[in-house]
Amino acid sequence: MKRQFGVPMVKDYPIRTKSGWYIARMGFLEWLETALKLASIGFGIAALAKTLPLEGLSFPGSTALFQIVVLGFISVVLLGAIFGRILQRELFAIAFVIVNNIGHWGLLFSILYGLDEGLYVIGFSSLMLAGDLTKLAFFVRTGFTLRGIPRNILLAQISLFALGYLLIIVAEIIG
Repeated sequence: MKRQFGVPMVKDYPIRTKSGWYIARMGFLEWLETALKLASIGFGIAALAKTLPLEGLSFPGSTALFQIVVLGFISVVLLGAIFGRILQRELFAIAFVIVNNIGHWGLLFSILYGLDEGLYVIGFSSLMLAGDLTKLAFFVRTGFTLRGIPRNILLAQISLFALGYLLIIVAEIIG
């Protein structure tokens, strides 16, 4: 496997400009993860659009409160991912993580403002879960790492997000 800056690279990873910014070439699993998550983000944005204008927070029931806490945690961590992608200097990843944040925060605000339609929560969470399981398969299959972060940390973070999405789905179904 090719290595660049000490990081295992898949195929001809990456295409770099002279200034260090780049767009990575992606394989099947990476595109599959991206497609699943883009579909999920569509649910988050649609939920927010249905909730607009945002008028008056609702006091959430126990299911919604649980979902707010779990999705809120994931959303805050994803904010940090924007800075990580900027440090990485990968242009597609920067754009994607911003759109991903919009989807997460969109669903979070829609729940906060009382949208009570399971289609959005289950659609968003199940597609994000499928995307993260695909991402896990990619990391395990290729040995890919990110900016020198130990693989076990990356795999734990992805697994924690996947568990969070699963818990949100279960809460929606039984709540």
